[in-house]
Amino acid sequence: FVKAVDQPGVFFSDIDIDEEMLFLIAHKIYVPSYISLEMALSYYQIIPESVYMITSISTKKTMRFKTSLGSFSYTSIKPELFFGYTLRKVRNQFYTIATCEKAIIDYCYQKEWPQGYDDFLSLRIDQDMLKKNINIQQFNTYLERLTNKALKKRVMQFLEYSDYA
Repeated sequence: FVKAVDQPGVFFSDIDIDEEMLFLIAHKIYVPSYISLEMALSYYQIIPESVYMITSISTKKTMRFKTSLGSFSYTSIKPELFFGYTLRKVRNQFYTIATCEKAIIDYCYQKEWPQGYDDFLSLRIDQDMLKKNINIQQFNTYLERLTNKALKKRVMQFLEYSDYA
């Protein structure tokens, strides 16, 4: 390890810390979990903003961890909604990330969003990237699994605002 000159007490290894490495770290910190919410929406380039906290979903209680490498947030979700993620390999290890469709559902669940068209506009959804990344058949399969009527309504509003309904 090499000590950072400008930050006493902070050590960095010779490993290049990129976004996927942070995803791998997030996956190891709190198990079970998968990358979702703003981080996944940014990863799929659905929202234009950079996200500085690695946001994940877990069936455990909501937690936050701040490390010298970054901030990690884990939002609790009901076990029956813990699905819709894929396994990705980085440097011979694995992390999990929500599919684009599930990241949208998770966002609608956690943020109780959208409440209206203005909420939808506030995220500044990139319609071209949404169309490129979304699989409407997969989205419909996920919708069939939802039993919460309010959540289903919010997700349907999202699809309507995105010209998918």
